[in-house]
Amino acid sequence: MSTITRLRRFINSLKDREMFTCSDVLDCGNRSAIGVALMRLSRKGLITRLASGVYMKGDEYDKKPEPIEVAQVKAKAFGKTLSINGNDVRRSLNTNRGANQDQTIEFWIDGYSSSFQYGKTKVILQSANCKKAMDKKKS
Repeated sequence: MSTITRLRRFINSLKDREMFTCSDVLDCGNRSAIGVALMRLSRKGLITRLASGVYMKGDEYDKKPEPIEVAQVKAKAFGKTLSINGNDVRRSLNTNRGANQDQTIEFWIDGYSSSFQYGKTKVILQSANCKKAMDKKKS
């Protein structure tokens, strides 16, 4: 069975607007074939690429998830846990409310820091364990 056929079966088993990551579909074929197949399925409108390695079943005109939801899926894919507090949620929800300017949202995680682009928003997953990160926040 081809990679694209396996991916279509996986995607058809998802609910509308359900998100998944590349690591969720690694059993469908080799990494490069999966990348090409996901790109083709995205162009056809079966899935939407939300961020690097994060996809959603549905086309680009469906309501997009909040940045905090994408951050949770991305963190989970790498075995990290997102620490969420009220300020994070408020900033996340205010990002999509008519702001056309570039914004940055930062969430704390238990693991190495990383970041990704979600539309015009840069989402930073900052390590809560890193002493340098804590010192940076104080200044």
